[in-house]
Amino acid sequence: VTLLVIVSLGFHWLPYKLAFLNFFYLPVLAAGYLLGTRRAVLSSVLCVLLVVLYYLWLWMGFALLSASGLAALTTVIVQQIETALSLAVWGGFLILMGAVFGRAQERMLASHARVRGMADVLKRRSLSLEESNTALLQSTATLQRKTEELQSQNVLVERLRQQVEQTLYST
Repeated sequence: VTLLVIVSLGFHWLPYKLAFLNFFYLPVLAAGYLLGTRRAVLSSVLCVLLVVLYYLWLWMGFALLSASGLAALTTVIVQQIETALSLAVWGGFLILMGAVFGRAQERMLASHARVRGMADVLKRRSLSLEESNTALLQSTATLQRKTEELQSQNVLVERLRQQVEQTLYST
């Protein structure tokens, strides 16, 4: 709203008004970014309505200055048909841009939430893998210790076998 007021006040005092219509994209972009698609479109419609009302007020002033009064309003609008068509095209693009930008922002937020969810899943899986790795390392250490014990027992068995064979062969 602050941007809209600032742009509207600036627009009133600028001499080349059609050149500065693009400043009305600022409040629409801000609304699309901060408030979503519906409010961006509403903001763009409000901007278009504000500018159209300003031009109608301006053209009504020209019509009242003429001798025929308000009846000359259609004549003034026909004389300013190029400006009216420019306003129509500008207004259409402003509303379209509000809808597109707001929708893109909403999609980006949804994508961000989806990525955050996937990051949480990856974090949980990483913790699970770390726990599994720790358990595997402990199992490996236990197996290695048992293997060493078996090897030492095999050495003892082999020595005993050799002693038994020596005693059998020596007798």
